[in-house]
Amino acid sequence: MTLVVRPASMALGMLILATTAVHGQAGTRSEEVLTNASVAQLVQSKLARKLIVAKIRDSRNSFDVSAVGLVALRAQDVPEEILGVMLESAAEAAARDALSNQGVVQMLDAKLSRDLVITKIRGATPNFDLTTSGLVSLQQRKVPRQVIEAMMLAGNSSSSSPPVRRVIRRRAATTTC
Repeated sequence: MTLVVRPASMALGMLILATTAVHGQAGTRSEEVLTNASVAQLVQSKLARKLIVAKIRDSRNSFDVSAVGLVALRAQDVPEEILGVMLESAAEAAARDALSNQGVVQMLDAKLSRDLVITKIRGATPNFDLTTSGLVSLQQRKVPRQVIEAMMLAGNSSSSSPPVRRVIRRRAATTTC
């Protein structure tokens, strides 16, 4: 049996081989797992924010979005917009992260915005001390009211007391004749 290779078949085979090689290289690049260090490196290289945000959204990640991790990123001048995108992208990891009063205070002391801290609270597993002394301590540390409310709404899985609910008092309607 004789194998005859026609020029058209040979060209098609070379095209398939070239396409596979190109996609293989692209696949290798997309396998990169972003970390806090890689995001900090992108920011420090002055890459445009839009490109960094796109990279974060399109890549697998292993971000440390704990309170300590966010504080460390902010200390490296990573903008809050990018921290927010990292929080969104690492939502599953953030949900496993138990957040305490101390973590909230650390983020606020590091000058993270109130909105970013509240986003973190909403995505984390709450482990807050919402006892009287815990609330007094938060007030003394000048934790904003909105942050404390977010903590209270998130509940406290380690407490035996029921979740705190917001009570809205309405004025009694008065009618005049």
